[in-house]
Amino acid sequence: MEKYWHLFKILFKQKTRLTYRVFGVQLVTTIVCSLMIIFTSSGAKRWELYPDYLQTVFILFSLLANLIYLGITCWQNEKFNHEQTWRLIPLHDSKLYLTNTISSGIAFIYLDLLLGIELVLISMVLYPFDEYTRQQIAAFGYWVTHLTFLKCGRLFLALLLLLLVGLAVYLTVSFLNFSSHAVVDFWSGKSHRIITWLVRLVMIVIVSWLLVISYNIWWDVAANISHFLTGSSYQDMEMTIPKINIIGDFWLFLLYNVIILPIDLGLFTRYVEAKANR
Repeated sequence: MEKYWHLFKILFKQKTRLTYRVFGVQLVTTIVCSLMIIFTSSGAKRWELYPDYLQTVFILFSLLANLIYLGITCWQNEKFNHEQTWRLIPLHDSKLYLTNTISSGIAFIYLDLLLGIELVLISMVLYPFDEYTRQQIAAFGYWVTHLTFLKCGRLFLALLLLLLVGLAVYLTVSFLNFSSHAVVDFWSGKSHRIITWLVRLVMIVIVSWLLVISYNIWWDVAANISHFLTGSSYQDMEMTIPKINIIGDFWLFLLYNVIILPIDLGLFTRYVEAKANR
């Protein structure tokens, strides 16, 4: 167990370096792009619209930051799974794979927590200058003071759902990679190419489905944030929350991960051979 946690700390530290880089780029890009929109727009009231511009750019680039992080860590995870150095660690292959995947998922959650902190800081900066922001901070304070056990549970489920979404992407990419190795071992000649492409086609459909669902989940949350920043009342904010089917999506992604995880573990331990580092 000590070796497992030591490896987890090393991998998590590597993943958080990427988290900080993606977050930093997102922060600078959000500020620069919102200022560019202001300076290139016309009208005497353009600075009055800056809070709207800033929150819109924040949402768009936060979504892009999530996608970039997932893409890069998918590549890093698969590189880790094939590197000989990591496979020499005296841990079972299944534990190596789990540690690598889970560390990426938790670092993904950490990225979104940083984006949430950024949102709070943006609201604090805009507070003296924007009436809508002041109204919504007051509305949010009222919402926090009236938290119930059910609302706290939904917030916790939302974080777990975000983790499950990231894990689903990692597990699906691994399945596509590992199944290709398994097909090559079973079929030779042209036949294995046909089978490989069929597997890839099916997985592309599944990945596309996952991305669409993930996008809808993230955008629902972002839409609520946008509504919160642009002057919706406390009652309106409460009405938007049920649009996010957190419980249904949570069980959907949990079931998907439970099904595909043992398949990935079996494929990884049997068919994925370590290669010398390049």
